[in-house]
Amino acid sequence: MKKMLIAAIATLALAACGKSEQSSDITLYYMPGCPHCHYAMDFFASELAHATLEKINVTEAGKNQERFLKALEKCGLSSRGVPLIIVQGECIQGYAPEVGAMIKEKLSKSAPADAVTEEVAPEIEEVVAEPVKEVKPAKKGGKK
Repeated sequence: MKKMLIAAIATLALAACGKSEQSSDITLYYMPGCPHCHYAMDFFASELAHATLEKINVTEAGKNQERFLKALEKCGLSSRGVPLIIVQGECIQGYAPEVGAMIKEKLSKSAPADAVTEEVAPEIEEVVAEPVKEVKPAKKGGKK
């Protein structure tokens, strides 16, 4: 019974955030001037080009800000920090190379061994919020 209740709550939470978390592999809430957001975007473009990425600019008034606030609530986060990355129902606030590696591993484990030609409904999982405690900017001339 408890698992059914968790599944129902997770389904409602995903619906409240819109269909983006269900139709994308990764949802990225970002601000244009945020360097960590751009590091995340660069990582997704170079390392996870096969994944579906939905980028949501939280500085745009209206629907984007509302979606961001709902996502924060769903994730159980009080900080409005970006980037906020949602991968398969898991919330990650902040970005560092270790976060990128974790996302890449998570997506590779959930990918089927053979290519899938039809859309498959995602499984509902309990939402886990694990904000990144410290993010250090990349050194100039070094890797991002």
